[in-house]
Amino acid sequence: MKVGDLVRFSDGYTLENNLARYRTKGIIISLDKDNDPIVLWFDSSFFGQPEANFRRHLVVLSEC
Repeated sequence: MKVGDLVRFSDGYTLENNLARYRTKGIIISLDKDNDPIVLWFDSSFFGQPEANFRRHLVVLSEC
């Protein structure tokens, strides 16, 4: 994973019970001190606010 990659959220739980249904498209805008991605989500209530995510919770849809 690197800056510019298009990602979606996936933590292994059903879509009805987690935030994955609100985070289907986002772009990695930077990496934090632990090398985890900071994602700008396009389709959630957090639109416009970068959010840190664990690498294991993200799936790359398209590489930059």
